Amino acid sequence: MRILPIQLIAIGTCKNTNQISGVWTSQPISPPMKADSVSFGRTAKNAEKLRELFKYGMVDIYTGQRLIDPEFLTSILQQKRFSGSIRSVVNMLENVKDCLHPVEREIFENIKKMSEHHPLYRLDDAIRKMASAAQKRLLNIQRPIFQELKELSVEMPEKQKAAFDELMEQTEKQLSNIPIPYKFSNKEFKYKLTRISDGIKQRKIHDEIKVLNRLKHMASALPYTPSGRNFTRRRPRLNLDKSMKQAEIIRRMNDFWERSCLSKDKELRDLFNDSKMQVLNIPTIIPFKRRSFIHALKAITDTLENRELAKEMEKVVCKLPTSQKEPSAFILKSSRNSSEKIGHDLLIGSKGTIEHIIPYSKSKDGGDNIENYAFTSDAMNTMRGNKSFAHWVRENPKTYEAAQKCADRLIEIQAKSDNKQYSFIRWYLTVFANKLKDASPEEKPIIINLSALRN
Repeated sequence: MRILPIQLIAIGTCKNTNQISGVWTSQPISPPMKADSVSFGRTAKNAEKLRELFKYGMVDIYTGQRLIDPEFLTSILQQKRFSGSIRSVVNMLENVKDCLHPVEREIFENIKKMSEHHPLYRLDDAIRKMASAAQKRLLNIQRPIFQELKELSVEMPEKQKAAFDELMEQTEKQLSNIPIPYKFSNKEFKYKLTRISDGIKQRKIHDEIKVLNRLKHMASALPYTPSGRNFTRRRPRLNLDKSMKQAEIIRRMNDFWERSCLSKDKELRDLFNDSKMQVLNIPTIIPFKRRSFIHALKAITDTLENRELAKEMEKVVCKLPTSQKEPSAFILKSSRNSSEKIGHDLLIGSKGTIEHIIPYSKSKDGGDNIENYAFTSDAMNTMRGNKSFAHWVRENPKTYEAAQKCADRLIEIQAKSDNKQYSFIRWYLTVFANKLKDASPEEKPIIINLSALRN
């Protein structure tokens, strides 16, 4: 007997397989084909059976929202569906919009409205059209936070105050889109290359992965230069040699990229263009980045003897809005990206992943086995990090209701199937309920109701 709770709307055939990828709705279908291996960050071993259930619209244990099937995301990235008109993108994503987190959902609704007047725009056109208004809104949020930091900085010793003032001067230029000299950082270059690589690898196209691996190998030869520091005067010849070697490696990487199948990738093009200007110390427009600002400020506050002041400034800077919580920050962060990267970023946070109920750590008795697994989204998995389950539940009480929704969805699947492939669901639900009860707060444990579970 086949499972009969849901339907896949065909999006297309994956380039390297014969599988059909699609979107969950409420009409009957056949059971899904076996899923290919999908990258879930840290690999959850022995979770293949659970991963197959993403095709049936599994629910997030922390939010109660439906999760996006990783195979659906892989399929549309392989086919480069985000490179089409925003009208086609909106039509494609209508069936998964309720999976999106608040920021991504608001962006989607804005794009949907824009598609009514500009249906032939591309996704990157739409985001760039929104960027100007988004920048003004974001500045209205950022300015009071920067002002609070400036007021606290008056208590700094002269040396740290000078470094802080220099940081704020550079930040003002970034916020005003004024070109500034920006020193090349090997660490930042490799970080950006890895981020771009992770997004492209979601498409699972063999030739592209080979190019990315080659680029990362070439980048490993870059000589180390401390980020944000001036070269010392004692060894100018050595520093000059480093700059020349950096410039030569970046040039070789750029030449290799231009001849590759990724030669039209916008993120890689911008990365190489910006890096060449940085190595040559040519002033360029560098967008403000929250992460970089926090890192630079921490480098200053770490040298303060007044630890209370340091903690206060670090607390204030964390108020700066992130792209996960503020739509305007998402828009500005995406305004230099390609349509494919923007589409990836819209969906990746809602992609289904396998979560460890008890963190994977010997000290916390976390197990890499099915008894310790639950369903969540990529964003929530990252947000929780290594927090204990009990601590997380106290901070996120919505988990009580969401965990029951997750169990109810599994009961629904189990009730509609006699397929031996899914006979494990009954057993899994039992250990899942016991695990949540044991791991949740003692004062208010999570009690999963399994009364609807079929005998």
